[in-house]
Amino acid sequence: MNDLPLLSVNELSNLEELQALPHTEMGLDWFGSDPWAICSFCLAVDSERLYFSARSQRKAEFDPSLSSGQFREGLWKMEVAELFLKEDNSSRYQEFNLAPSGAWWSCLFQNYRKEATDGFVYPSGTECFSSVDSTRWVASLALPLSELSIEISFSELSRANVCFILGAENRQYLSAAPSPQEKPDFHLESLMLPFQIRGHDADR
Repeated sequence: MNDLPLLSVNELSNLEELQALPHTEMGLDWFGSDPWAICSFCLAVDSERLYFSARSQRKAEFDPSLSSGQFREGLWKMEVAELFLKEDNSSRYQEFNLAPSGAWWSCLFQNYRKEATDGFVYPSGTECFSSVDSTRWVASLALPLSELSIEISFSELSRANVCFILGAENRQYLSAAPSPQEKPDFHLESLMLPFQIRGHDADR
């Protein structure tokens, strides 16, 4: 895809309502092969929060000891959905990892793979949701806009990307942005896509 769908919504009363919103299906993997399973995502924003939902129609390979809402580094070592948000007027970007369990993690980068030494704000108001069974998983989170570590307007000028890593030992890499078909690297600035803003009434 050439842009990233972003739904403009009214405030959601809970994260389960997010599952009723349209989700965008991921395409081919990093190397141009069909995905192992249908994976999809939804990005939505209201006046106070950013919402991120990830779905996969496969049995999840994840750490079941992690609980929904738990903040844990290293989630990318197993199955995970990832969101990258670029600051509007700088090279800084913020990464979010979301596991099938609803465990999550975030980090601020000054530029390509260079972790920022200051400026990271822990989003203490983050809410998470997870649903896992033997054939599928769904995870989502809601982030207070005031607790993001970057300045981003969520307009057509803003840029972001959504990625999935399927599997643990054997892995498949999916990126919403077209990949250069080299070694998987979700941190490439060239993968950041402009938003396509879509209106949606969350009360319907």
